[in-house]
Amino acid sequence: PSCSDEARATPVPDPPQGCQSSETENAAGGCCPAGTTPLEDGSCQPAGVPADGCSEGFVHDGDAGCEPILPAEPCPQGLMAVPGETVCREVAPCGSGTWGDIPIEPSTEHVDASYTGGSSDGSASKPWTTIGEAVAAAGEGAIVAVATGSYQESVVIQGKAVRLWGRCPTLVEVVRTGAELGAIFIKQGATGTEVHSLAIRGGSVGLVLSGSQAVVLDRAWVHGNAVRGVNVEDAFGPTSVVVRGSLIETNREIGVHASGSEATIESTVVRDTLPR
Repeated sequence: PSCSDEARATPVPDPPQGCQSSETENAAGGCCPAGTTPLEDGSCQPAGVPADGCSEGFVHDGDAGCEPILPAEPCPQGLMAVPGETVCREVAPCGSGTWGDIPIEPSTEHVDASYTGGSSDGSASKPWTTIGEAVAAAGEGAIVAVATGSYQESVVIQGKAVRLWGRCPTLVEVVRTGAELGAIFIKQGATGTEVHSLAIRGGSVGLVLSGSQAVVLDRAWVHGNAVRGVNVEDAFGPTSVVVRGSLIETNREIGVHASGSEATIESTVVRDTLPR
């Protein structure tokens, strides 16, 4: 038989007796009107969010919806707020001293662009002057502590996990130079790598990740990149990332792009993305 024959042969069930075609029978044998859902106790629940159903950081709007709790005015560039916050704030605090609140461990490699003493060895008294030198010298899982400065380089992390940690995003930035696709490029063999508390900007992509898993981008300010803020894809193998507590703004084309990968984005603001 043709589709039309089957359709004619299939009886259309009548609505429950006493209910209109737009209504639904509930467990008590009554009818729930359109725009409501029948519940097991026989009641009809209106569509939308009940008065006590809004998540943390949101308030009920009095009309079956929720509104975010945010500052009265949009936050200026470099400042952010997530639902539940009423005052714009910096992405991460700067702390005090050369290294701020960066956790310092025996294996930590220190970086300070202002150091001019020579004979750098990665210690706090003789820090490296580029992030790339520190990453090359770092052991598996070591912290690379970055002092105040604008680091004009493309940082490649490959073959080992490191924890790249700036003093704060307002005082530490990585600015892409050279031919690398991103200002920070995390490639194969760097599973578990973390990037904390710094700014990323440049003439191409901000952060590129491919071929490593369980990577963390935490409290970063990714802004002013010419081609995407964060680009995550599986060209080099299985890839996953958690973007947490970050501000991703004024990048071109796409704020965060994930393809063939796992990406978790939480407590993060993505805004003001520009045409490419």
